[in-house]
Amino acid sequence: HMIKARRILERLILKDPTNVNIAYYYHRTFSEMKQIEESLVSGEIATHIPGMKIQAFEAHADNLNILDQFDHAEAILYPLRNELHRRGHRLRMQMRFYEQKDPLSVVALYNSMPDKIQQISEFCSHYSLALNELGKKPEALESIEHLTTVGEANASFTAYEIYKENGEMKKALQVINQHLTSFGYAPFSKEWIGTEFNLDKISVENCEASEDERLVSVIMTAHKMNPMMDTAVNAILNQTHSNLELLIIDDASKKEDVEKYQKYLHDSRVKIIRQQKNSGTYPGRNRGLREVKGEFITFIDSDDWQHPQKIEKCLERSIKVTHKDV
Repeated sequence: HMIKARRILERLILKDPTNVNIAYYYHRTFSEMKQIEESLVSGEIATHIPGMKIQAFEAHADNLNILDQFDHAEAILYPLRNELHRRGHRLRMQMRFYEQKDPLSVVALYNSMPDKIQQISEFCSHYSLALNELGKKPEALESIEHLTTVGEANASFTAYEIYKENGEMKKALQVINQHLTSFGYAPFSKEWIGTEFNLDKISVENCEASEDERLVSVIMTAHKMNPMMDTAVNAILNQTHSNLELLIIDDASKKEDVEKYQKYLHDSRVKIIRQQKNSGTYPGRNRGLREVKGEFITFIDSDDWQHPQKIEKCLERSIKVTHKDV
């Protein structure tokens, strides 16, 4: 009830304009509703009150970043650079890496960050990518070696991208497979290298079928056919856990797309449910939730891929967690 809360807070802030909690929650009524431009005034009010929570500065800077006001966002975050939470450090890194595309600035920022932030994989990985862009591949790989050797996800995919960009395909496959096998997943096949890591030709070494008989429902929403949809559907139908149903929620697709979906019905585990009105991914997922029959539910996007052992491993983990709770 954000609007009702906002009306109450407006009256309170007029009575006590420097109250930290009132200003903080007033600003949140805009940020939580993603009212980016409307949030700027409340953000300025909040960030000029002494003792304001760090979260308010980070939220305001985030909104400014979305509106491409990078200098203003940086001006808000820089004085707090040693007090920022992870969100604030992430914003400063992302502005330099993705928006300004300035690898030198990324390296300088990383080197100025507190040690505990430098150890977090997402920051190490951006630093590594920046070094690679500057032609320092050995230093880039060395900076994340402590993470890739244990199969950490961000670092492994970063090393994969660096090796691939430098034409070292076998090393790219090796580092990403080290990530998979460290968590008990089957590795990608060597044949995938021959496709230059084409995502719609992704392949994994043979996996044994799961003996788990619990029914799992998988929900996929689709508004139109896309080049990856065959890959997404097959990623589910080829899971090692075979006792599943795939619900494709047709989000009011055009006739020609509806006709293309029909080929998936060759597998009796597939069910197509049509929405009469285009309403987006989340209403489509909610429709799927009303139709499922499985004991467990998961999702996949129509342009995505999932490892063939994904459902099997999730079910294994659910058993471990249940036993631990007991």
